[in-house]
Parts: sequence; structure tokens; C-alpha cells
Amino acid sequence: MQAGLFVMLILLLTINCSGQSFKDISKKVALVNKEQGNLFSNRSHEIRMRLYETGKLDFLKRGTDTIWMLESLLTESGIIVGRIWNSHGVTDYNTYEAFSPYICRLVESWDTAAIRMEAETQARAFHSMHIYATRVISAADNPRIDTISFTELFQWKRDIPANDR
Repeated sequence: MQAGLFVMLILLLTINCSGQSFKDISKKVALVNKEQGNLFSNRSHEIRMRLYETGKLDFLKRGTDTIWMLESLLTESGIIVGRIWNSHGVTDYNTYEAFSPYICRLVESWDTAAIRMEAETQARAFHSMHIYATRVISAADNPRIDTISFTELFQWKRDIPANDR
């Protein structure tokens, strides 16, 4: 019986001590995004923490994996929209799906040259949504955090299914 409790204790300590917690990762993401000019990075961190504490990000606990995040501020309403995903799951910050599958695929491939080129070719005279993308590559104690910011990559024919137009 004591041997079983000892093994369980070792397993719990190993799980809790290996790698950084999502709270630590989210704080680091907020700092990196703030350095990139993201004025709502602290609010995004608070939203991520609420999602984590309510269990909506439990899929992140299924082992080390790359985590992708997309975040933007809807300036008209002040609402922050976002999405967090990895190979085990996905969750949106709210019910509004702000990011097309195309943007998610580009971010997941982390082809920053393609993202920049797409943003330049779609530059609009009117205001478009500014998006912050983050990639967190899990590591034992020091996750790698990469960010890129760009304007909305939206094309009517590509991003809206024909039956919804």
C-alpha cells in the first residue's frame, strides 16, 4: 500500500514539475506580445486564465505539444476574440469565429513569409482587424515563443462557403 502511494506521489510530482504551467506560459506570451505592440496582451492573458481555470483548455494537459494562438481586438466593440489550439483540441475565446480555417492553417504551418505576403497583397484602405499569432513550442523548462502580427487575411470566395454567401 505504501509503495503504491509512493509511486503515485512520484508520478504527481513528475507531472507537476515537468515543464512550465500554462499560467507561466500565458504570462510569457503576454510579455512577448506586449513587446510586439499588442496593447491588449494583459486582457488576453486574463481571458486565457479564465478559460484554463474553467477547464476549457484541458486538452493542453495531454502532453507536450506546440500551442498556437490567434488574438485580435474588435475595435468597434472592444471585444477580444481569440483561438487556442494544439493537436489535441481547440477552443475559441467566445462564440464569434473570427479566424478562417485558412488563417489557422497558415499559422499552424508558421510560414511567416507567406503570412506577410498575404497581408501585403490584401492591404485595404479601410480599417481591418489586426491579428496577433503566437506559437509556443513546449520544452521542459523554457518554452520557445514566436509571434507575428498581421492584418486580417480575408477573401470572400475563399473564406465564406458558397452556400453561406
